[in-house]
This record gives sequence, C-alpha cells and structure tokens, in this order.
Amino acid sequence: KWFYERARGQYLQKQMRMTAGEKKKFLLQNPKNQLITKTDLAKVRNTWQGLPYIVSRGAQTNFAEFAKTTNDEWEASDDGLVFNEKYFQESVALVLIFRYSELMVPHQSWYSQGYRANIVTYTIALFHMLIQKQFPGMDLDLMNIWTRQNVPDAVANALTHLSELVYDKLTDPQRGVENVTQWCKQEGCWKSVQCIEYRLSPEIEACLIGREERKAAEREAKADQRIVSDSEIMTKIIEISQTQWQNALGFATSRRIIMPDEHTALRIACQIPQKMPTPVQCKKLLVVLERLQEEGFKL
Repeated sequence: KWFYERARGQYLQKQMRMTAGEKKKFLLQNPKNQLITKTDLAKVRNTWQGLPYIVSRGAQTNFAEFAKTTNDEWEASDDGLVFNEKYFQESVALVLIFRYSELMVPHQSWYSQGYRANIVTYTIALFHMLIQKQFPGMDLDLMNIWTRQNVPDAVANALTHLSELVYDKLTDPQRGVENVTQWCKQEGCWKSVQCIEYRLSPEIEACLIGREERKAAEREAKADQRIVSDSEIMTKIIEISQTQWQNALGFATSRRIIMPDEHTALRIACQIPQKMPTPVQCKKLLVVLERLQEEGFKL
C-alpha cells in the first residue's frame, strides 16, 4: 500500500502512539519505500507537465508552482473530483518511473558524479514529449504501470537511451550558461533538450493508451469518486444522533442564522433513520453544522 504524506512528518507521527504490534502491522501495510511526500508528488507531476526547469529550481520553488497549478485546476473543475483515486494511482506510476530512472542513471558507463536529479527530470519530460509528438492522440498508460507496479521494458529501454542524450545536451560546451546546475533552471535549457532527435521504438505503442479511452476512464473515476464522497458524507450525517440534530435545529432557529432550505434539511436530519436526507442535503448539513459551531454550538 502506498502512503501519501499530506503534511511533513505525518508518516512518523502516525506511528508514535502505536503499540509495537500496531507499528509492525502499519509498516507491513505502508513500507517506507512506498512513502510519497508532497515534494515527490510535485516533482513527478511538474516533470510530466513539461516543467523540468522548474523542478530543477529546487523543492520549494517547484512545490509553489505545483500548488498554484493544482489550485487553478481545482477551481476550473465543476465538482472538484479531478483529484481522485485515479489521479493518485497515476501519480504512483510516475513515482515508479522516477525511481527506476534515479537508480538507472548512476549505473550508466557515461555517468560521472553530479547532475543526476537534472538528468532524471529532463529525461522523463523529454520521453513524455516524444510520445505526444510521435504518437498523436496517445499517451503513456500510467494505470497499467500502477497495476503491474513496475516499469515496462520498452519504457525502461527508452529512458536508458534518452538519459545519455540528455546528459550530453545538459553538459554541451555550447550551452547557454556555463554552470550546468544553473543552466538546468532555465527554460532555454528545456528548449534545447526538446531539440534532441530520437525515434521511440515501435514497442512503446503497446505501453500507450488512446486519449479518448483515457478520458472515458477519467469520467468513470470521477463518477466512482462522487459515489465514495456521497457515501462518506452520508456516514458522517448518520453518526450524529437524533438528539444532537434536534439541538442543532433549536440552536439555529433561536438565532435565525439558517436559510429555509437549510431548515428543511435540518428537520429531515432530526427524523433519521425514518427519513433520510438526499446527498445534496447531506452536504448542506455539514456546512450548516460548521456555521453553527462557529456561532458557539457544541455537538
């Protein structure tokens, strides 16, 4: 099982109050080599978006860019369901590609110490760009990599070949900035890497998925996420007792701080399980509860 660390130190904090037995079970289910941090997520996603020069600017700058892009995507989506389980699974696939590349590069005969992180991000970004260019309407099937939990040979071979070409380009004596590390932070560096001529093997096609098929899978994932979200909200509503809902209704009515539709939802909540609120009313009830608690109501 992969563990996504939403806040720094969360992986260790989760273990702090565990007994020895609980900790052993947790580590079996969430091994450290399957831990993904926020900076990992930002690195793999920005690389895949064609921003290796941003990734090369360091974790803080890269995460700030990722957070801005993510926020824009969230606001642009009608339902906020774009960041669902499929998004996480595809992110894991990208982490697997990254970790393969990080282990592969130092073992190449051409490699000398230094620039590994830059070589890796530029190699993967170039690989993705070449797929889009040479196989129009197709993309890498990240869900297949998630399912198999390793990188297919055709992908591994392409990354291996590309990494040497990328290294040669990054360290080219004619590069725009003398210091290689500083050069990698420039968009001009990425433009020069995109000029690398390389024909992907026909074997790669077996690792790709059509964009239309991918969009259909995304729609299905959103629908699944909507069901999960509605179910989780309904569970929260049901866990609150009838008496607590009646108290909430009384508190809200006495202070006149709810709208008529919210009043209707609260009245239905007071009748659970005889009457059940709709998914829309359940979401409304959570918002109302939060507002009541801000006004001093205690569950």
